[in-house]
Amino acid sequence: MFFVYGTLLPGQPNAHYWGDSVMQITAATLHNATLYDMGSYPMLIGRPNSSVQGALVTVHPDRYDALLVQLDRLETYNPDDHANSMYVRMRRTVVTASGARVKAWVYVGKEKYVRGMEPLGGDWIAYAAANQTKITAWWQQFNADPDASLI
Repeated sequence: MFFVYGTLLPGQPNAHYWGDSVMQITAATLHNATLYDMGSYPMLIGRPNSSVQGALVTVHPDRYDALLVQLDRLETYNPDDHANSMYVRMRRTVVTASGARVKAWVYVGKEKYVRGMEPLGGDWIAYAAANQTKITAWWQQFNADPDASLI
C-alpha cells in the first residue's frame, strides 16, 4: 500500500503511473507531516502537530514490484543510495476516513530542499486548485521536454 498526497492522486498529472494496478483507493490522513510547494508538485516533510490529506492506494500484488520500481524512479528515490535521493520511501501509519490505522509506503522529502520555505499546508488538491495557472504552465513545459529536471 502507498499513501499519496500530490501528483499521484486521482486527477493529478502523474496519476497515470497507477495504470490498471489499483485495487482500491481510500481517503487517508498522515499525521505529523506537512507539504511544501516545489513549483508544481509537493514535498512532504515530517512536522509535529500538522497533517496531510491524501489517499491510501492498494495495488494488485502481481503488479506491486514493477510499480514500486516505477514510483521510486518518479520520486528520485534510490533504495541503495538514500543519501543522494531526493525522497526516501518510508513505512508510515496513515489513518483512513473510517478510522483504520494502516501502514503504507510514503515518499518523504529531505529537509535541505525546503529550508527557508513556508509550508503550503496539508491539502495538495486544494492548493493546486488555487494555483492552477502556475502549475499547469509548469506541467506543459515539463511535458514538452520530458528530460527537464524536476527540481
